[in-house]
Amino acid sequence: TALEDTHQFRALDMIRWIREEYGNYFSIGCAGYPLGHPQAPSYKADLMYLKAKCDAGANFVITQLFFEAETFEKFVRDCREIGITQPIIPGIMPIMGYESIKRIAKLSQLEIPQHILDDLEPIKHDDDAVQKYGTERCIAMCRRLLDNGSAPSIHMYTMNREGSIREILKSLGLWKLEGDRVFPWKNRSQHPIRCLESVRPIYWSFRPRSYITRTRDWDQFPNGRWGNSSSPAFGDVSSYYLSNLTTLRNNEDRLAMFGNTIESIEDVKQVFINYITQAPNATGVKVTSLPWTEAETGVQPETSLITEQLVWCNHNGILTVNSQPSVNGAPSTDPLVGWGKPGGYCYQKAYLECFMTAELSEKLIQIIERDFPIRVNYHAIDKDV
Repeated sequence: TALEDTHQFRALDMIRWIREEYGNYFSIGCAGYPLGHPQAPSYKADLMYLKAKCDAGANFVITQLFFEAETFEKFVRDCREIGITQPIIPGIMPIMGYESIKRIAKLSQLEIPQHILDDLEPIKHDDDAVQKYGTERCIAMCRRLLDNGSAPSIHMYTMNREGSIREILKSLGLWKLEGDRVFPWKNRSQHPIRCLESVRPIYWSFRPRSYITRTRDWDQFPNGRWGNSSSPAFGDVSSYYLSNLTTLRNNEDRLAMFGNTIESIEDVKQVFINYITQAPNATGVKVTSLPWTEAETGVQPETSLITEQLVWCNHNGILTVNSQPSVNGAPSTDPLVGWGKPGGYCYQKAYLECFMTAELSEKLIQIIERDFPIRVNYHAIDKDV
């Protein structure tokens, strides 16, 4: 069948194999898609495939994320109508960041309801406000699903960020409040990284709750460049295991952006310039991505601060693939470079990643070492490294 040609067939095959080899030794959960899997021929066909997984021995179902309670409620009704009796647990992912939820929705091939996008638009540059909105919306949705019996429990997609999840569970009455009088880094319930901590103020030694409370939010806003790199939440969302991770660009689209023929270095430069400026190319197509970028939405807003300099670089053979403008004390609410809660200040160093010829790199290194030996650091490699 068509489904057997996709990765979904392997899930059914694995369930059958586990039951054949190990009987009921393992409890097996399988994935459900409230709006249908992107590669399924139809919503109904995907429901029948889910039933096949349940009939093969799956004990429960955890769903992909969704944005409306009604979506899950309808999914449960449809499953019951075709004879699926296993518990169906909603997969809940609170909105924790504007760009991250858009990225996840794109990877999962889900459409964010317009009213949610409208709510987020005026606060999209305020990380704290977006997180508060996502938390409140998630609490309301979970409470509805639990109260009306649609959900036997909930499965939280934490994305390694505990702040919102903790608040949601507390609001739902699912948070364990009692604590043990132990050293916080010796408590077995703590993450193993806690056990590796080596420096702690002595006045926190016998105050586990205070110690954990004061340190747990250090990575609350892990915006890639600025967060704690040791945090599991560090960086932008780039993958999600219930997502369809195929690129939306095919060869035809790429040729339209980059050109059917490249006849000179000037043609190559122009591709980079069109990407930086987001001006349409000779055939009227915008270059929204390069081979070295994952996002297909063009450059970041902060790039507008250095567009002129980047265009100059590319015109002169310095082909830029990644860059960041310097920021010195910009408010955290700045629409281009701001992040985190209001009232803060942002700082960042400028950097540039680029390609250039060996001859040009030698000249550039001479200039750096002669005129900027302290202010500029560089790292140059070639294809042989």
